[in-house]
Amino acid sequence: MKKSILNLAFLLITFGCQRHYQYPLVLQEADSLCVVQPDSAISLLKSISTEMQQAPAYVQKRHQLLTIKANDKAYITHTSDSLILSLVDYYEHGGDPAFLGEAYYYAGSTYRDLGDAPRALEYYQKALDAMPGDENLKVKSKVYAQMGDLLSYQDLTGEALLKYKQSYYYEKTRNDTAGMVYSLRDIGYTYRRLDNIDSAFYYYKKAESISSSFGDIALSNLITSQIAALYSEIGMYDSAKYYLQPSLEHLSRTNFSSIYSIASNLYYRIGQYDSVHYYDSELLKYGNQQAKLYAYYKQARIASLENKYEDAISLMTDFFLLNDSIQKTVDAETLSRMNALYNYQLRERENAKLELENEKYKKMEIVFVAGILIMLLLVFISVNIVRRKQLKNKLHIQQLKANWEMLRKVSEEEKRKNIREIESLNARLAELGETSSFQKVLAENQQTELAEAIRQIDINREQNAHKLQILFSSEIYRTLQIKIANDKHLSDKDVYAIEELLDKVFPSFIPQLLQQGKLNRQDYIMCLLMKFKIPYINIATLTSHQRNAITNARTKLRKRFLGENSTLEDFDNLISSL
Repeated sequence: MKKSILNLAFLLITFGCQRHYQYPLVLQEADSLCVVQPDSAISLLKSISTEMQQAPAYVQKRHQLLTIKANDKAYITHTSDSLILSLVDYYEHGGDPAFLGEAYYYAGSTYRDLGDAPRALEYYQKALDAMPGDENLKVKSKVYAQMGDLLSYQDLTGEALLKYKQSYYYEKTRNDTAGMVYSLRDIGYTYRRLDNIDSAFYYYKKAESISSSFGDIALSNLITSQIAALYSEIGMYDSAKYYLQPSLEHLSRTNFSSIYSIASNLYYRIGQYDSVHYYDSELLKYGNQQAKLYAYYKQARIASLENKYEDAISLMTDFFLLNDSIQKTVDAETLSRMNALYNYQLRERENAKLELENEKYKKMEIVFVAGILIMLLLVFISVNIVRRKQLKNKLHIQQLKANWEMLRKVSEEEKRKNIREIESLNARLAELGETSSFQKVLAENQQTELAEAIRQIDINREQNAHKLQILFSSEIYRTLQIKIANDKHLSDKDVYAIEELLDKVFPSFIPQLLQQGKLNRQDYIMCLLMKFKIPYINIATLTSHQRNAITNARTKLRKRFLGENSTLEDFDNLISSL
């Protein structure tokens, strides 16, 4: 009886607190325009500003969030965080929960424009946490791409690479061709920064193949120009010319400086100075600051080679003046980044202090809290929330254990068990003889099913053995063994080779691994080596870590993926089953 009363009270409160949000069609239209015509979306949202003042609060907040979104899509720089923070606070405390992740995302974008990378990354992570499951994949892809850009800007290139790969995974899942091309471009450029030319070429060529089949000339030229620049850097000038030509034939205002700079650098390297003069003169008229800087430098070098020393001095003077101007901007940005990091640390300390004070006040308020029924309801709600979380974790673990069951079925013990049952059935058949044809048919059918199960076990074992044999006979596996024997560490090229081989042999391994949760680069590489059956003491050698660091990493991932009640053996089985 008491339980029924509590359930009834809970339902009444739940239904009483629910709200049905209905938004005007004009806001839905503006949301659609934000992606394809952000300028039109801005105009439409401005035209209804007066009517919005009379609208319900949740409609006004949606209008404000869409205004921020439209400005962001139109590349209008965010200059203040006051509006977006008020929206974040609103959606955190009772607003339509469907837009909390979006509010976090645009808070991150605002702090990105304000040069506060730590807070931008913090809000981007909140956006990911607010969008669990397989929903909002487009927004998730954008979040990971933005995080990659910020980490790359902070020279955290390895961490940026993981974010770009996660962005590509979501774009591939959505089958968004343009999104895949941009993500592959970012991955290729990051490998280029890591001086991993082979990997850079691989991802650039993959992006080129997709963009060509898609038929988007501008997108294709974006990639081919980067391939041309890479060929130019390694001295393959004919190939560079071949890949650069389409971009020169389809110039736009946005790619002009990049394309002409690549062309100028290419012809400078091969000594065709007339072409360099042409491209540099255009860059000095219409190019961006960085393009003009290198145009001055190349022209000064050419003038010096041609014994035009007065021209060379004049051009170098222009170079140094422009370089000083650019350096001041760079210094200001560096100072801004340092101030942002310092202010972020101050805020964190202040927040910690405020949390302690708030905790103190909360304890004082608890003394005056009255109403036993309300407290009972709160306890009941909390218990149900915990139970739902436990059920969700239990279902997740059950799903993982289902994968392990596949490995268990290939064991010899299972096969021996089936053989024993067949032998038992043969004995029964001999005993039955002709006395019971019905029972004999049943036994023969069961015997056939067991024989088929044994055959499938052998097939699965052979397939897994074949795949593992491919790993163990590969060039990268031999490289790993040599490095282990000589106490050497993995290179970025080795990691790339491991990824490539696993993508071919176990194509779903890396995507499923990334879906388990956020991984840093050390944990990610450890899991790759575990798939190669590398002993943990050798993983420590290859990754330049102590053995206890690898054990701690396994323990941490085991708890995060499988819960407190799991074992390290469970975690090892999980990696083997992916």
